[in-house]
Amino acid sequence: MKRKIILVIMIIFALLVTGGYFVYYKDNVRIADVTEMTLTGPAGTVKLAKPNYKQYIDLYNKAKWVVPDQAYIVNISTSLDVKIVKQDNSIIIFSISPNKDDDTLILAKEVKTAVVESSPEMEALLFDEDLLASDDMAFVAPALPLTSSSKAENIMPSSFKWTYRNIFGENVTKVVDVVGITADNISADTKPNTSTDVASANQTDRDTLATAEQSLAGIVEISETSTAIDLKLDSELEVDKIDASAIYNGQDYQCNLENNQLELLPLLGKVNYQIVVKTKPTQLGVYRAVGEIVYDIELDQRFKPRAEIQQNEQTVGGFFIISGQYFDDETELVVEQSIVDMTIDSYRVGSERFAVIPLNYYASVGEHEIVLYAVKGEQKTELTRQTVLVKDRQYGMQHLKISASKEQSTRSEKAYKQYHERFMPVRENSEPEQLWQGQFILPLEGRLTTDYGTKRKINDILTRYRHNGLDLAAPTGTEIKAANSGKIVFSEELILTGNTIIIDHGLGFFTYYLHMNERRAAVDDMVEKGQVIGTVGTTGFSTGPHLHFTASYHLKNINPYLLLEWDGKWHNQDIKDSKGE
Repeated sequence: MKRKIILVIMIIFALLVTGGYFVYYKDNVRIADVTEMTLTGPAGTVKLAKPNYKQYIDLYNKAKWVVPDQAYIVNISTSLDVKIVKQDNSIIIFSISPNKDDDTLILAKEVKTAVVESSPEMEALLFDEDLLASDDMAFVAPALPLTSSSKAENIMPSSFKWTYRNIFGENVTKVVDVVGITADNISADTKPNTSTDVASANQTDRDTLATAEQSLAGIVEISETSTAIDLKLDSELEVDKIDASAIYNGQDYQCNLENNQLELLPLLGKVNYQIVVKTKPTQLGVYRAVGEIVYDIELDQRFKPRAEIQQNEQTVGGFFIISGQYFDDETELVVEQSIVDMTIDSYRVGSERFAVIPLNYYASVGEHEIVLYAVKGEQKTELTRQTVLVKDRQYGMQHLKISASKEQSTRSEKAYKQYHERFMPVRENSEPEQLWQGQFILPLEGRLTTDYGTKRKINDILTRYRHNGLDLAAPTGTEIKAANSGKIVFSEELILTGNTIIIDHGLGFFTYYLHMNERRAAVDDMVEKGQVIGTVGTTGFSTGPHLHFTASYHLKNINPYLLLEWDGKWHNQDIKDSKGE
């Protein structure tokens, strides 16, 4: 009897233990029973590898699911849905929402919830960014194919990163490891001779490159006459924008990039270009991410010299702009022309050359041929030959009456001697760089009383010269502004011209301001366009308060109105140092 009682007790105990185990573990999941697990976030889904099942199954098994007696408000943009598929084809779906306020995790399944104590270690496992933001396609670093002459290169990114907002609402930047392969000695007229040989790269480089080539089918072309690179990006990653910049001799430059074509800087030697590709929002695992891919390309630019005349025709009083590119230090731009009686010298601006043919009122009208050469030592190479048209214009006649005392005091031999000795030499030399910024402006709003090129009779005697600028009448004291930025190279009172200022705008361009009441700028001052440099007066040979405003290219006076019409640009002047114009 005693044995029977003991046996019954043992059976009851076994049933209790077995029943309790069944009740407690009937919803538990074993890793061995799981055939697939996926995570879904705000933007997409990732499929987990089996070694990553454990942390999510442990969390699920740890949860004590209850019908909540309170409402939990969670942000679906910071929730993660876990889908577990078991061998018997049954499916379990639950969500995880981090609660950063009290370091807990809120789990939800159908109508039940569970609140699980969290820890940094647990969150590091559950919300591992390498896991949640993994996407093999998106992580391929696209190669940038580059072709020059008969040589082809594939440029790998120097950096590749994604930026997105994670489950916790934090901005995350994920950097992708890339292998850099740099192109060298890209030449437009010679075959590259020291370019990086892709075949000599290590096996890791070659494997990475092969993977990248599958992701991007683009082409970069540089021909013997081309000065641009075509960036025909054909990637599964949608491109939002492309920016380009360059470094040359330690100086930063902005580059023109339109219609996916990069205009190479007019420079010789090694230029380091940087191309930054920004993608449209892309699915990156469970997130929406914006990618930034950076390519660094070093080109050894060895282009042949070229030059151009920017205008086909011009009116007397105007000027022809000539620009040259890709000139080394030993090569000069030589201009042959018969329009004006002067030698046209060119300015050096790095590897560029700049020259002007000024058409004062003595310029020869009609058709003329201009020939441009590149001269290096004894070698003279013709670059271009162009026929241009110089158009005449009609000039008016002005009659002035002045007193004998005024004429004797301001138009004397002494006055002209001073003018030629002090004033004229100043414009023989100019700053060898562009000082002006954009378009020139009129120094003041006044009434035009005498135009450029006007013939004059003073006291009924015809003068030997024409009026070399504009007379703008305005009340005494009216402020006079600099027509453009530059350097003050003359600021004196002369007998003939009164209070006079000359501004050197660089590369041969000058403007000067005569008969002022007062001067507000001194020699060697650097002035900005629009800066007040003086006031209107009637000093020197003047019959009333006005500003005599003249423009010149060195000693050749040009029509100020035609200078004002010019946009101030010459070839590639829209490519500037990125620190400012």
